[in-house]
Amino acid sequence: MDKKEKGLLSVLAVILIVIIAAVIAVSIAVAACKTSVSNSEIATEQSVNEPSQQESQTSQTQGNTQEVTNQSSVNQTKITVDDAKNTALKDAGFNDASTVVFTSEKLDYDNGRQVYEIDFHDAKTEYEYDIDSSTGEIVSRSQEPLDFD
Repeated sequence: MDKKEKGLLSVLAVILIVIIAAVIAVSIAVAACKTSVSNSEIATEQSVNEPSQQESQTSQTQGNTQEVTNQSSVNQTKITVDDAKNTALKDAGFNDASTVVFTSEKLDYDNGRQVYEIDFHDAKTEYEYDIDSSTGEIVSRSQEPLDFD
C-alpha cells in the first residue's frame, strides 16, 4: 500500500467515525424526546383522571352541603362570561354596557364553587359581582363609590 492509499484509508476511517458519532447523537436526542413526550402524556393523563383539590372539596352553600366531584371546569360552566356580565349589568340597573368599563372578568373558585368574577365601574361607582358559572345565580355583589385617589 502506498502513501496515497493509506491517506485515503485514514480519511475514510475518520468519515466513518463521524457518521457513527452522528447516529449515536441522533439516537440520544430521539430517546430524550420520547421520554419528554411520555412524561407529558403521564402528566396529562393524571390531570384528566384525578380531580383537583378544588374540584373534590366540599362546600357549604346557604346551609346545604354540596359535593363537587371529578368534574372538569368545562362541564361545570353552563353560562358564558358574557351571560355573567349581562346578569351583573342588569342587577346593577344598566340596560347595556355602553356606560361602564369592565376591569376584570375571570373564571375562578369561591368556596369550592366555580364563579365568574365580574368587576366594572361607571363614572361614579365601582361594582363587583360573583356569578355562579353553572346556574347564573348572583353569589355575591358589592358596590362602592369610585375612588379617584
